[in-house]
Amino acid sequence: MIRLSKYIFCIVILICNLHAASQQLSDRDARFVAQLQNELALDSIQRPQVVSLFWNSHLELNVVSHEVDSLERSTIPEEELNLRIAVLNQKKKDIREYRELDLLDILTLEQQILFNEKIKPAKPQVLHFGIHDRAKCNVCIK
Repeated sequence: MIRLSKYIFCIVILICNLHAASQQLSDRDARFVAQLQNELALDSIQRPQVVSLFWNSHLELNVVSHEVDSLERSTIPEEELNLRIAVLNQKKKDIREYRELDLLDILTLEQQILFNEKIKPAKPQVLHFGIHDRAKCNVCIK
């Protein structure tokens, strides 16, 4: 049974990879990679590593999204469905967090400092109202 489920999972990944190979990075990820290039001045070695990192996470996120879609079409009870979808949503968050950690490994120390200051500042300890750019907010910067 376990071998059969691994086999099915491999087929799903292959299909998702073939489907994703015909596409590009999402607009959001493409803009983020371009921002990294502009703000951090990635060198000729870092740029392909960053693109590959984002491409691999894009493929992983597609697999998880397909799992969510298939669960939503299934006839399992709503409580179990909500639990499984919550687990998959957490998996998506984990993929993004690991991508960011891997990105920091690619960057030099100076680039990491710029990244943390300009591109991805830490969330503020004090919550305040409004959707805004944390990098330009006086409260968030402190």
